[in-house]
Amino acid sequence: MRLEIPKVVVRVDLGEYAPELKGQAFYVWVNPTLDILRKHNELVKENDGDGLNAWYAVIWSQGENGTRWTVEEILALQEQDPAFLAWMIRETWDRRSEHIAKKKRS
Repeated sequence: MRLEIPKVVVRVDLGEYAPELKGQAFYVWVNPTLDILRKHNELVKENDGDGLNAWYAVIWSQGENGTRWTVEEILALQEQDPAFLAWMIRETWDRRSEHIAKKKRS
């Protein structure tokens, strides 16, 4: 029997960062493949900022149509509000951890 595990994508309301953004969202792919996770570790070890931005663009582009991210958009966010981008990255890993914890409890 072959089991296909679907992508699990979680909606994160940006209102959690700032009330002014309530209702807007980004989407986090919380169960990326092992190869994709390994790629992240390589990029961190290499301190490859451009590669990491591209990696997050993939992780944040698995949601509904119209919610895709580009590296240019991520760089623009970093320019506008570096704390916001840091928050998005933290939320990404927090949501992944929550997903894993739910699976362990089940």
